[in-house]
Amino acid sequence: MSNVNLTALAVEASRSSTTTEVPIWLLELSHPDFSTLRFASYEEDLVATSQVSNDSQVYSGVGLEASLPDDVGEAQPDMTIRLHDSSQTIVQALRSVDIMTSARVLVTAWLVFLSDPNVRQRGRFSWNLVGSSWDEQDVVQLTLKQENLVREQFPRHRFTPSKFPALFR
Repeated sequence: MSNVNLTALAVEASRSSTTTEVPIWLLELSHPDFSTLRFASYEEDLVATSQVSNDSQVYSGVGLEASLPDDVGEAQPDMTIRLHDSSQTIVQALRSVDIMTSARVLVTAWLVFLSDPNVRQRGRFSWNLVGSSWDEQDVVQLTLKQENLVREQFPRHRFTPSKFPALFR
């Protein structure tokens, strides 16, 4: 596994047999229909600098479980995150989203250490929310996918006389 995006502290902590560093995932859910929700995979709330807005924010401590995508041939990988949301904040926000708009909920994540949550150790990872469900035990399950670049037209622009006049002289 490549350590290209890891800080020196993260590499040292991952290679050490004992370490005092506690890895924490910071998540942000954003959409035009609701204000950004921030969560930390820790039992208490954390104050950290947002890697999106570059200002100090409070990340609510929640239980977090992630399941990585199955390794299935040509299938587009998706990931599932389960959050324990006793305040129903996520459910209320997801219910406010107008599904007829083209904008999807964007989920952004990065890894920090508890000793200094303002220093990003790995990431900024971004996914689109493609599905969600919740149950009576206050567990919200989010299904995430990365943007499918295979379905995007390439090149992005069509070669028309108005956009590329030099090609049509």
